[in-house]
Amino acid sequence: MKTAFLKMFFVVGLALVIFLSTLDPLQSTNPREKPKAPPLNFHLSVNGTSKSILVTVETEREVKIRWCYQHGICAGGRSLTLNPANATSTLLHLPHVLPCICVQVYYTNADAKRNSMCPFVNSPDAARDVLHSSDVAPFDSSLRWRALCPTNNLQISASLCWMHEAQLCTLVSNSTLKGTKIGSVITYDTSSVDKHPQMCLQLSLHQSQRNFCNFTADDSTWEASAEPSQRSVSVHLRSPSSAAFSAQLCVLRSGRCAARGAVVTVRLEGKDTLVVPLHAIADKPCVQVWRSDPALQGRRVLCPDYSPSKRSLFAVAALFAFTILVLLVTCCRSSAGCTADWFHIQKPVLLVCSSDQLPQISAVCALASVLEGELGATVHMTLWSKNSSSPSGSRAGVADLGPLPWLYGQWDAVQEADGSILIIWSPEAKQAYQKWKEVEKDKCGGEDEATDTAVIRPVFTAALSCLKGALQESKSQRVSIVYFEGLGHRRDIPKLFRSFPCFCIPQHFSGLLQELAGTRSHVSSRGRCWTRLLLKMLSLKLSRQLERRLKTQSPEIDVEETVAKTKTLGFSPVISYLSRTRVET
Repeated sequence: MKTAFLKMFFVVGLALVIFLSTLDPLQSTNPREKPKAPPLNFHLSVNGTSKSILVTVETEREVKIRWCYQHGICAGGRSLTLNPANATSTLLHLPHVLPCICVQVYYTNADAKRNSMCPFVNSPDAARDVLHSSDVAPFDSSLRWRALCPTNNLQISASLCWMHEAQLCTLVSNSTLKGTKIGSVITYDTSSVDKHPQMCLQLSLHQSQRNFCNFTADDSTWEASAEPSQRSVSVHLRSPSSAAFSAQLCVLRSGRCAARGAVVTVRLEGKDTLVVPLHAIADKPCVQVWRSDPALQGRRVLCPDYSPSKRSLFAVAALFAFTILVLLVTCCRSSAGCTADWFHIQKPVLLVCSSDQLPQISAVCALASVLEGELGATVHMTLWSKNSSSPSGSRAGVADLGPLPWLYGQWDAVQEADGSILIIWSPEAKQAYQKWKEVEKDKCGGEDEATDTAVIRPVFTAALSCLKGALQESKSQRVSIVYFEGLGHRRDIPKLFRSFPCFCIPQHFSGLLQELAGTRSHVSSRGRCWTRLLLKMLSLKLSRQLERRLKTQSPEIDVEETVAKTKTLGFSPVISYLSRTRVET
């Protein structure tokens, strides 16, 4: 039994050996093991100016290409798929040229080996972009600098600098800051730094620098300003707490401020001034100021303005202008005909009075006397108009023609001569306008001629009809409305006539002169600027003269006094009217 079992076992084993010997050796491999991929070769062509990389692959299979930041593992960046059947190369565009940027090329299967190359490890352009792609943020009493690449192999130095207005940051001596590196972050302690908005952190890497100004005005604990004098520079200090401050002259050279002279120190609490003596003003030195006790790291570089003071230049200009003004005024006062030499009104002026009240009549006479006596204008008005028997008058007067024909004739004559018409407005004019508006006559009637003012009222009523005709014809006809300050108001003028130029006398006397002069007035001046100046001076002078005359007129003034003043001015036609008013009173 036992022998038979051994024989059977021997036969089975021999048959198994014979079967195995007949199998294909290649079929003995692990069926789960995939065939190995062929080697993948690629080349990089770097263009640092355009920040691009040309990737060329040597394979017939489809591959993936990506750029990334190497932080132990390659992360970030972008990837694309390249089919060699269509193209064997592609161009990668980079945001920065950094030493940690690498390019990976690999087959598309999930567990494909990734072949990497980092072309900017030793590139000089990479150092510049390391600074420009980084940022600084304040954190407690420190500044944290964060980069896109690890900082372990970066030799970065940090110092303080003072930023000027021209974006020039002057390096502060003995202001190097030590940083703590953790990954891609370096932390700089600023607890003992003078935190002024112009105090900046300057980072340097391989001859490349970048400035970070992260302090604000709220961080600063003291104030300083510099002002030059003849032999010194005054530094004005202000500190809410007791501290010692030092100052020293320095000269800006090659991004630094080279110290000059001795250090001046003062202890203060509140306000004080440090006086730093000047040795040579030719170099136009600056002054560096710092808090020395308790000490703060960093020095403020203050550069005073050594150019002439703006206040001095303004004072000189004002003195020159004042001198010229005094000379012109003196010239005009010393010569009676100074005004007529360069400015006079050649065209006639028609004055239409609207009130029979004594203050209004006196004010109209004062205005007429200034226009005729000072500016040489030919003034026509009913109070001055004489009859034809007058020795000095060649034309028919109001007594010869009557009020209405006289006004129409004068209106047409002044218009033909391109002259000006001044309508004197008053509270009485407002009442007359309301009555005229109710009657609405095209031509002035004679209803009011029987009143105690047989000239003024009908002439003014006729002037209203002429004004209405000018508006209907859309022609200004060089007509202006005038009212006297204290004797009238702009609101008394109807809206219908407010399209005409309106002047308050003497406040707007300068504007009235310009309106009377127009563009055809005779102004003998070499330049417009001098013309405006002289006209302004003349307006001021005549305005004051007219204001003095108006102040002498008041509702309580005695008629005798007004008659006497009228005689002095040579306006005899008014005398009879004022005398008649006194008798009737």
